[in-house]
Amino acid sequence: PAWHASGGDVRAALAVDGGGTIPRWRGRRLLIGAQVAVSVALLALTAVSAGNAWRLSQAATGIAFDELALVAVDPSASKASTADTLARLDRAAERARQVPGVSAVTLATALPIGTGSANLAVRPPDQPDRGTWVRAVEAGAGYLSATGWPLLHGRDITAEDRGGAAIVISARAAQRVFGATDVVGRTLTYRRQASVGEPEPIDATSTVVG
Repeated sequence: PAWHASGGDVRAALAVDGGGTIPRWRGRRLLIGAQVAVSVALLALTAVSAGNAWRLSQAATGIAFDELALVAVDPSASKASTADTLARLDRAAERARQVPGVSAVTLATALPIGTGSANLAVRPPDQPDRGTWVRAVEAGAGYLSATGWPLLHGRDITAEDRGGAAIVISARAAQRVFGATDVVGRTLTYRRQASVGEPEPIDATSTVVG
């Protein structure tokens, strides 16, 4: 920047001091073209991400985001067992319920939309060829009432459902899997998507409660 401000010519100065001329690098234009291409690609990705964020903010999700308070907890640093970790989270949630102005508290791995959810392959137990991939969230008691997610049929998750005994499925996913939206009482077979290096997960079944 200082050299440009003084108006100097680097190539001319080097040529005079060295008593010769400086050859132009043949790959210069290729490098500039690559830099421009990368910049355009990054701008395109930014535009796509901004567009997705805007559409997500405008979507009629039924969730009152302005009334939600989200607290992220990372239990991976703790050496406590899974049972102890869940007990601590339950106690924290119960204390939060006692705070004035708080109408509902729940525990979950993510919101129904956005990042943090897992991929599940779901299907009716007797129709292995009718499977489809959906995004799933592990949720605790009162998840729908706490997030404001509208319930069309059935009931919300309760404390007795801990351990994967019950599933609440969206109307869209129910239509794709069962061909109907009121599927309360139906059995759903599901399998998690395996991560790199993990053994292939086995199928599990749960009952649709909402």
